[in-house]
Amino acid sequence: MKFRILVLSLFTLTAPLPAVAQDKKRALTNDDIRELCEKQIDPDFIVAMILATEKNAFDLSPDVAIELSGKCENSVLKAMAGVGDSGKDEVGVTLRDGTDITVLLRKPISSASARINDRVEFEAKEDVLADGMVVIKKRALAWGKVILARRKKSFGRSGKLDFTIEYVEAVNGQNVRLRTTQESRGANSYGAAGVVTLLFGPFGAFVKGKNVKFEVDHEFPIFIDGDRKINLNDESFKQ
Repeated sequence: MKFRILVLSLFTLTAPLPAVAQDKKRALTNDDIRELCEKQIDPDFIVAMILATEKNAFDLSPDVAIELSGKCENSVLKAMAGVGDSGKDEVGVTLRDGTDITVLLRKPISSASARINDRVEFEAKEDVLADGMVVIKKRALAWGKVILARRKKSFGRSGKLDFTIEYVEAVNGQNVRLRTTQESRGANSYGAAGVVTLLFGPFGAFVKGKNVKFEVDHEFPIFIDGDRKINLNDESFKQ
């Protein structure tokens, strides 16, 4: 089955930091953290800001945590909650930009039933290693969302289904951003970071008048978007 790939690349590193990142005196709020995450500021930097700021005014209710989990990495949420692993011996490895990983679709998806913003879940086909250590385990959760779903129409017009594959979870709970090409292709007009979009439609091998459908375990090759430092304790590497 043929498909076209559109790559949305990293938020430019030359963009100015949000105002909150330049003000080290005042307490941080949920809105501050949300802005930093949406601006694709390095999660390690956000965590450092949280730890360096006293009397932060965070709302840590479940509903807020769920909303922020779609924007921020787990390390940021843990820092907001005051949870850390500073007392443990850690092993630091770097998951390199362009590292390949294959993900499998967890549930069938079809242009006949999918809706925009539906969550699409995948799982890692195999372990992914960095410096000889497992940093993404086989069956680790990966996810994206539907951005366009159109049923088949009359006069033989096929359905269309567009969805993203955005993140995969590392063994320490860190969300690792993904893209479709081994090498970054630079900025584009969409202004998003590390998101990949698979575009399917009435082209190539598709039969006219059919809905687009993918079954469980359909494979998608994907790549790590940017170097990612994974800080883990030794037990995290047990296979």
